[in-house]
Formats: sequence, structure tokens, C-alpha cells
Amino acid sequence: MTLSAAAIILAVFVSGLALIVLGWRANRSATAMVPALNPPLDEVDMVAGPVDQVEAISLRVAELLQDHERRMTEVLTQMREDISGLKSDVEWLAGERMIEQAIALAQNGSDADEIGQELGMSRDQAATISLFRKH
Repeated sequence: MTLSAAAIILAVFVSGLALIVLGWRANRSATAMVPALNPPLDEVDMVAGPVDQVEAISLRVAELLQDHERRMTEVLTQMREDISGLKSDVEWLAGERMIEQAIALAQNGSDADEIGQELGMSRDQAATISLFRKH
């Protein structure tokens, strides 16, 4: 996983955690202001309500993180495929360009050793090109 993907996942995790804390504080302050209107609740009801909400928020954040990770994986897979295709295209173009240069050198009278040294080809490759492309 790249550094940027890790940073994005960490940022989403931290923001989810911040939302959980803010929701918990808002719930606490709302519960503290309403006791005069509502009859007192027993301890089980007071603890169960906020815990359920925090758990629901935690599950939602986990779902969002999993969805985000899945989408990032799909994007990275697509990028790898695109880069692989570009790499093969560049290699093909470089090979074509090298062959064109070898042909031009052969037509100008360079021997196979000179062509091989100039273009980084093996002597056999350069000899083959010079044999067929001198004329």
C-alpha cells in the first residue's frame, strides 16, 4: 500500500473517530438538558442508549472504511493495468526507434560492431540488421 493510500485511510479513520466523539458529546449534553422533561431513567437505560449509538456509528464507520479500501484497491488495480500497457507501448516504440537507427547506420556503411556499440545491441542483432538493410 502506498504512503498516500495509508494517509487517506488514516485520515478517514481519525475523522470517523472525531465524529464518534462529537456524537457522544452531543448525546451527553442533550441527555443532561432533558432530565427535567423526562422521568428519570434507570442506569441500564442510560448506559444502553449511548452505547448503542456509539456502536452503530462505529459499525457505519467500519463499513465506510471497507468501502473506501475496496474502491482504492480497484483504482490501484486499474492504474497498474494502465501503467503495464503504457510500459509495453514504450518498449515497443523504443525497439522500433532502435531498429530504425540501426537501419540508418547500416545504410550509411557502419559495420555490425559499430551499430552494436552505438545502440547497445548484441553483435548478432546488429549483423542481421546490417545484412538485410544495407541496400
